[in-house]
Amino acid sequence: MIPSTIVTRQDEHSTADPKFSVVIPVYNDTDGIRLTLESVTGQTYPTDNYEVLAVDNGSDDRTRDVIETYSERYPALVSRQL
Repeated sequence: MIPSTIVTRQDEHSTADPKFSVVIPVYNDTDGIRLTLESVTGQTYPTDNYEVLAVDNGSDDRTRDVIETYSERYPALVSRQL
């Protein structure tokens, strides 16, 4: 009987916590973007492993102000895309 050998190889790019982007499209939805940003910034996942991109589609209400508030509060995590 030939003994079996299990070979494992760790990928040099693998990490315990994968990195990803959260893209949030929004148009004229101050309450929705506020709730969404509050939710994604309140995660227990390590903030250096993800980014939040709030993409405003030309809102003409206070949506941009809400996004700006969160990007100032969490500058390394939330960025505004116009």
